[in-house]
Amino acid sequence: MTELDLLNLARSTTANEVSMLTVFASLKALPARTLSEISKHYLEVNDSWLGYVASFVFNSAFYILWLGVFYLLFFWKKQTTAGRSDSAS
Repeated sequence: MTELDLLNLARSTTANEVSMLTVFASLKALPARTLSEISKHYLEVNDSWLGYVASFVFNSAFYILWLGVFYLLFFWKKQTTAGRSDSAS
């Protein structure tokens, strides 16, 4: 992956997380009587322990991605080829 690919991946992950928060806030703002049963169950699961665990895992993955991008951008070095010595310029 190139540096641009990694930065685009990090940016899209941030956009998806923000969109998910906006969706849950919008669903909760709708009157309960207008929601379908599927939407009601979706909100119930999100407010249960399972939703909190999923949120924790999703947020952890987000930070692990950022740590990985940071490592690859600043500390990862490509391997030298077999035919090239370190002393040759």
